[in-house]
Amino acid sequence: MIPNAKSFFIYLFLCLIFLNIVISKRNYNLLISDTKCTSNPEFVATYSCTLEKSSNFPKSNIEFQMKKGIKEYRVDFLVSIHKSNKQKSTIFKAANIDGCTLLQQEFNEPIVKMFQKVLLDPNNTIPRTCPVPSDYHYQMQNIVLDQEFLPAILPEVGFVIEIISKEKKTIFFSVEITGKINYFNKKSNKGRKH
Repeated sequence: MIPNAKSFFIYLFLCLIFLNIVISKRNYNLLISDTKCTSNPEFVATYSCTLEKSSNFPKSNIEFQMKKGIKEYRVDFLVSIHKSNKQKSTIFKAANIDGCTLLQQEFNEPIVKMFQKVLLDPNNTIPRTCPVPSDYHYQMQNIVLDQEFLPAILPEVGFVIEIISKEKKTIFFSVEITGKINYFNKKSNKGRKH
């Protein structure tokens, strides 16, 4: 009976640690360092992608004017991480998501949910209907990446997020967001007396 009791308490201890990790407050943020956009002139008349660095928490601003309507809207999401050696590894890929569903229904995938929150922000001018109308001005202001959908603990690495918008298989607009996972309130041993 004693080994079983010991195993039970070890199991309980590990469960409590795991629960603490899952529900604990995230002490990091996703700090954006650059935002780049490319467009297909057949579909997009004008576009602008900027990064507002005036605050301690940089924010992206993306806007573009559609020239042509989109009947079959598709989206690809790719997330890559890179460490100090500059090697990039793709850790998440969701290809060919139905863009109309993305605008109208909640997804279970945390990274997709994070972008749904940006897209469906009431301050943005993103239509929630399909097909996507022509001569439409898209505007997404003060974009920050909300870590509420992500695990409580992540490695401190750089990341690149690519969002590729397509009409069927033809890319009409893509966004590349570069940044890093930035931990705050780190305990430091510097200046500590022994």
